[in-house]
Amino acid sequence: MIKTGIKKMLNMIDPAYRVSLRIERQNELIFKRFKDIEARINRLDRKYEEIFWLYLSQETKMSIDKAKKKFFSSMYPMENDLRSIQLMNAGLLKNLKKICTENNIPFFLQEGTLLGAVRHKGFVPWDDDIDIGMIRSDYERLVQCIKHYDDFKIIVTYDFPGKCRTAKFMFNNKKLPAFVDIFLYDYYEADGKNADDIWKYINNVRDNLWLDINTHSGSFIKRYWNEVVENADDLKTLESLYEKYRAELPRPSTAKYVYWAIDNYQVKPIKRVFLEKDLFPLTELEFEGELYNVPNNYIKFLTMRYEDFYTIPSDIGVQKHIKKMAPFMDDIKKFVENND
Repeated sequence: MIKTGIKKMLNMIDPAYRVSLRIERQNELIFKRFKDIEARINRLDRKYEEIFWLYLSQETKMSIDKAKKKFFSSMYPMENDLRSIQLMNAGLLKNLKKICTENNIPFFLQEGTLLGAVRHKGFVPWDDDIDIGMIRSDYERLVQCIKHYDDFKIIVTYDFPGKCRTAKFMFNNKKLPAFVDIFLYDYYEADGKNADDIWKYINNVRDNLWLDINTHSGSFIKRYWNEVVENADDLKTLESLYEKYRAELPRPSTAKYVYWAIDNYQVKPIKRVFLEKDLFPLTELEFEGELYNVPNNYIKFLTMRYEDFYTIPSDIGVQKHIKKMAPFMDDIKKFVENND
């Protein structure tokens, strides 16, 4: 009310303020029009996609659901440098599986890698990422185990734009820049709360964490874009802040729910709280000729992440990392040839 009164008073006495208000209103209208246009384009895209699936269904004499599955499963892998990068990353994942099997440490496919296993039995044809999930206590055991394997390492990167802290399993050989992103899960005891209440509380803690990081030491985190923090003081501050806010969340060794940890990146509308029975016992799916663990209810994990994961994606055909890998291609191809 006081704020409204001040605005009215300024409006009467200050012409420049009246102009600024007019510009503000115009900007709001322009923004609203852009949002309306975006919504119309999205509706049009969905309509065209529906027509495409209907046509494919009629041509193949299949149901629309079967036609969608056939369409994605019949996509061939790329026959270029991207395929070499994929096979290098698949080789790294195979080594991780061997290490984890030897030490009885479970992990499971996640994100685009899980999507690729379900739709393509391997990589999404234009993607090369490897994503896995782990319960935090299993990840901590893996960190200790890796110290006994000279050819591999785990690094932790911080990303200011993505607001996340991500562990990566890698070769020690710098000429092979493969990596497996490790996303952490924690347990949460319900205490009478439902999944929506739990996720709201977790996100509130996560928002407070990043508010604290942003305001601490002159927002030094802005210097880091998905990279290892080399400065010892910066790293100590970041780790202490993460630990401070993780301590606000219950950390039982097992519970009714598991959730996408506050370390991970977050797409806001997605509520990543699952019943423990949706994750365990793990089941298996094929990925690039190997069987890997996946969540027990992997369809629920994919639907939570992508909604309809048989929709044609907006980034179809986009190869994200191929330019960064260009200087390493000779060594990548040698690795693939030697491990074929």
